[in-house]
Amino acid sequence: MHPPPWAAEIEREYHRRFTMRMERWLDAGHGTCVLCHSDLRAEVVRSLQHDDGVSFELGDWVIMPNHVHLLLKPLIEVPISKLLGPVKGASARRINEQLGSGGPLWMDESFDHIVRGMDSLRKFQKYIAENPAKAGLKPESFSHEQRWLLK
Repeated sequence: MHPPPWAAEIEREYHRRFTMRMERWLDAGHGTCVLCHSDLRAEVVRSLQHDDGVSFELGDWVIMPNHVHLLLKPLIEVPISKLLGPVKGASARRINEQLGSGGPLWMDESFDHIVRGMDSLRKFQKYIAENPAKAGLKPESFSHEQRWLLK
C-alpha cells in the first residue's frame, strides 16, 4: 500500500519485515533445492557468463541450493528484470531439460539493491561470501566466486 521510493527509515523497516524474513526462509532450505546439484549450478554459471561483458559486468556470486546472490554492474540501461530475464530463461530451460520437468524455476521478482559506494560494495561482498556458512551448507552444495578483488 506504500510503493517506493521510500525514506531511508521506511526502507530499513521494509527490509527488516520482509526481505530479511524471506532470506531466512531461503537460507533454512525452504522451497525446491534443485541447485544443490553441481551440474545444475553450472547451468546458472553458464548463463551468467554468456551475458557477462555484454549486458552487465558480473561481480561476486554465490549459488545456493534454492537461490542466487550476485553482484553485477549493468552495461545497458534497462530494468534489472530485463537484464536478468535471459539468464533466468536460459538456465531454467536447461535445468528443466536435465530434470525432465517443466514450469517456472525462478521467481519473477528479484530482490535487488543499489550499491552506493565502496563500503556498501564490501558489505554485499561479505554477505555473499558468508551466506553459505550462515546457512550451514556443506561445500559441495553451493558454488561461489569472488570476482571483484578490493583493497
